[in-house]
Amino acid sequence: MSTDVKTTLAKACTEAIHKHDALAKHSGMVPESFGPGEAKVSMTIQDFMLNSHGICHGGMIFSMADTAFAHACNNENQANVAMDCRIDFLYPAYAGDELIARARKTHSGRKSSLIEVVVLNQNERKIAIFQGRSYAINKSIIEQE
Repeated sequence: MSTDVKTTLAKACTEAIHKHDALAKHSGMVPESFGPGEAKVSMTIQDFMLNSHGICHGGMIFSMADTAFAHACNNENQANVAMDCRIDFLYPAYAGDELIARARKTHSGRKSSLIEVVVLNQNERKIAIFQGRSYAINKSIIEQE
């Protein structure tokens, strides 16, 4: 499959995934770019995302990283689910911060993949590092002709 065809397929899968992701849409997450096994998702931290300390709730950062993970492991039209995920929080995020989650597949096996996601703020400061392992299920993301 040519690079152009793979990129077109990744775009179609990204659009299909985002269309049905209510949490991502409600939280203002936006798929910014994509490629086979790669994705970039952005999100602006809003007041409802803050915890009792006035910083972004870790669950929101995890959800954003998990969303980028989902796009990266599903955008080759092979449906995947998470088997294992972990995150290291490195620096806090605050209301108004513009976060970017950059995901890329670092290993691909027969039925599983390893995806690394780096979450950065608008100043390119690392907020978190997420690692997830996906498992391929017997399903496609979109129907191909």
